[in-house]
Amino acid sequence: MLAGKAPAGADDSLFAEWTARLLRRGVRVFMDADGELLIRGVQASPTLIKPNDAELSRLTGRSLADRAEMIAAARALNDQGIETVVISLGGDGALFVRRDAALYGQGLKVDVQSTVGAGDSMLAAMAFGFEKGLPFRDTCALAMAFSAAAVTTPGTQPADMALVRQLLNDVSLNEITIEKE
Repeated sequence: MLAGKAPAGADDSLFAEWTARLLRRGVRVFMDADGELLIRGVQASPTLIKPNDAELSRLTGRSLADRAEMIAAARALNDQGIETVVISLGGDGALFVRRDAALYGQGLKVDVQSTVGAGDSMLAAMAFGFEKGLPFRDTCALAMAFSAAAVTTPGTQPADMALVRQLLNDVSLNEITIEKE
């Protein structure tokens, strides 16, 4: 998992270099970065990236006005070798895009204490689902529940597992039809 910023003094190609090395060793690489780290990192085709809508716009170099444009941008990244693109939309939910599926997870209504760690929780749940071999839909639902639970805690405190289980029952994932070319 490569997330956040590079250490002071490190080159913006750091995540790309690490991704290439890890992939050569058969390791899945999950990336959550922005700016040049993300732009260069994507060139190494990590297994999964998790930009938010603004980061995806910066990555593509253009404003993405709606979910259809975001999905099209994610599909282009799938075609470049990135297996999964998760686009976090804040309180509006998330898009989960692969070559064979696109899902929209509606944002869950929770009492927000802090948004710090919500994306990290989503990414961790995706990694857990991949590692355990869960079906894609179940992995995405888990990511939605963990992310929503994370915002109910102050700062970076972990969410209560009982709340995650409760929220998992409330997750709504809708399949988005992908036009075959």
